[in-house]
Amino acid sequence: MTTPPRWTEAILKVMSYLQLVSHEEVSEHKALYSRGEIVSHLVEAGFDRANIRHGVFELGMNLWAVAQTSS
Repeated sequence: MTTPPRWTEAILKVMSYLQLVSHEEVSEHKALYSRGEIVSHLVEAGFDRANIRHGVFELGMNLWAVAQTSS
């Protein structure tokens, strides 16, 4: 999964207003999360913390996470 982190909300709104990014794309996000919140949600969904990888891209303005079930 990918999502912008919580701290980017104001930046994304300004970028959308200036038409530097798509308003539709920014408005599609229903919620913004921190890395810790993403990991917590995945653990709550039944994923083992040891099988969750996460990081950032685009200068830290996007988070990614991959969770695998135990084999």
